[in-house]
This record gives sequence, structure tokens and C-alpha cells, in this order.
Amino acid sequence: IDVSPALVWTDTPPAAELALVMRDRDANGFVHWVVTAIDPVVQGIGEGGIPEGAISLPNSGGASGWFGPCPPAGSGTHTYDLVLHALPEPLVIDPSTPAEQAAQMVEGASSDRAVLSGVVQAAE
Repeated sequence: IDVSPALVWTDTPPAAELALVMRDRDANGFVHWVVTAIDPVVQGIGEGGIPEGAISLPNSGGASGWFGPCPPAGSGTHTYDLVLHALPEPLVIDPSTPAEQAAQMVEGASSDRAVLSGVVQAAE
């Protein structure tokens, strides 16, 4: 099932808000997920959801929300980076902003981050 994972974090640095970005390093940074406006008191999210008040933006597949890891057949292993960003100021991104641009806006505004990486083997 293509469902976003449950995540938990602690010791969040001072921030106006948090944001999540997931990219595939081996697919030219394909953006799988962008979530902004996460209240900095939040310390995690449940499987398949986002915190109340958070905003899910488009992924590189063109839809809003989670686009799970799925490397093309025969492409070997792909490394996915899921990054939690601490943003010193609230970030307003139009919901129609393309995924790459939205991810770059989050990454450029980030004052601190935590990275969780995982590897997925493509089917043959």
C-alpha cells in the first residue's frame, strides 16, 4: 500500500514551523513529498497522515501528498532522503507551486534539518 510512514522526532531546534521533503537521490531529486506549516510543537505524524494545520503540496508526479518509493524496473537501488526542516519564519507556498520549486523553497529557507535515508531495490 502506498501510504506515508509514521514518523517521530524529538529535540526540535527553535523554529516558526517545520516542513518535510522527500526526494529520490537517484532519480534527479524526484520530489516524493512536501509538507509545510507543521507546528514546531508537533513531534511526529501518524501513518498516512499529516498534522492538523499542515499543508501537503504537489509531488513530482503532479498530485498533492505522498508518492511512495517505486524505482523503475531494472534501475538498481535508489536512495530516498526524507528531511525534516526547521524554518525560522513561516513559509507561504501557493498550493499550485510545482514540486521542485516548492522543495527548493523549503530547502532554501531551512535553518536546520534532520535526515532519514532509506534504500529501495528496483524490481528486475
